[in-house]
Amino acid sequence: MSTPIRFAGLIMLGLIAGCGDASAPLPAYDSRTAFILAGLEVPPEHRDFLFFDLDPAEGEAAAENLANGLREAASGDEYLVVLGPDAAFNRTTLNAALARQSGRSLAGMTLVYLGPAAHRDSVGNHLAGRELSLRYVVYP
Repeated sequence: MSTPIRFAGLIMLGLIAGCGDASAPLPAYDSRTAFILAGLEVPPEHRDFLFFDLDPAEGEAAAENLANGLREAASGDEYLVVLGPDAAFNRTTLNAALARQSGRSLAGMTLVYLGPAAHRDSVGNHLAGRELSLRYVVYP
């Protein structure tokens, strides 16, 4: 068996094995992987974008910082990335930051949000009517 075929066979076996067990645990959060996935959602022509790696140790200050970032991103055609190891904290922080917007328009900005599949609908629903573009990346 040639090397490329063997390699392709190993990939197929890995995919089949990985997809066959629905009870398999989710992969652990990895900052490097999250950063790469987020970066893939920002077009190359947007060299500058706002990036928030949320840390639960920041507490309420994280929501204030994110609210400031939302205001800045909404002032132009900007991308804002939200990620972090604690999915529940990230969602709560985003909701608190949005509540601080006091009816301000977020039109024109794109929010790149990394979170679990289970949070996709609630994040999308909370952003409904905000006139921004959401790129939700399921991770982990």
